[in-house]
Amino acid sequence: MPEKSEKKSLQRIILIAVSVAFLGTMVFPIVQMLGDSSQPSNNAATPDKIAIYEQLQEKAKGYDEVLKREPNNPMALNELAKTRYQMYQLKGDISDLKEMVEPLEKLVKLYPEQKELTTLLGAIEQQVAPESQPQKPTAESQK
Repeated sequence: MPEKSEKKSLQRIILIAVSVAFLGTMVFPIVQMLGDSSQPSNNAATPDKIAIYEQLQEKAKGYDEVLKREPNNPMALNELAKTRYQMYQLKGDISDLKEMVEPLEKLVKLYPEQKELTTLLGAIEQQVAPESQPQKPTAESQK
């Protein structure tokens, strides 16, 4: 009898370790990318940057196609979010950052125990929020 309980304990430990490793491989690259720089670097358009941006756009379209067939595919959601962030870093267009929100929201729903995803989503929404809110009238503009 003790052998069966030991086997089940070992199976649970292995299952937990594999699950944590799988989720870590999805979350870590995104968190690391955002930690590298919160603002895009030199935004001057060069032929190389334009070509890379176009490749990233094609990559994003591919992930979008996968997500049309499998809306909750965690790998496609993760890669789409990473690709959108790379596009934002390259060009500095806030719309690329805005398009990260939906895949991140789905990942948070799929993996609510991953607090890093929730934190990342909050940070992205905070960066995007000032852009989408209407400008408040100032005291000078009301005179």
